[in-house]
Amino acid sequence: MFAADRLKVKPSALTLEQINAGLVSTFLEHLEDERKNAAVTRNVRLAAIKSFFRFLEYRQPAALEQIRRVLAIPFKKTDTRLVPYLLREELQAVLDAPDPATRDGIRDRAMLHVASAQGCASPS
Repeated sequence: MFAADRLKVKPSALTLEQINAGLVSTFLEHLEDERKNAAVTRNVRLAAIKSFFRFLEYRQPAALEQIRRVLAIPFKKTDTRLVPYLLREELQAVLDAPDPATRDGIRDRAMLHVASAQGCASPS
């Protein structure tokens, strides 16, 4: 919709030639400045766009230079957060939450046990 609005055409009338690095960069700025999205959201959108353009590399060799310019758009640096983990007592509280007296509770507890066993390394 952003490209269609900027180029004053219907979305179905957009062509590959119209979607260039300048337009993509403007879209990414629009996300942050006007829509107030975080840099992480901008990077997710850019990753999707780059994925599409990597697909096009093999389908549209005539547009290879345009595609390379889009693929050269850098991701913004963001703060990386550590993956949080549950303490043993917190994990036990989650496992104890389903009611073992009901069939659904037994099922839910079993699924939680399997899920927690996948990350069974205890924190240091």
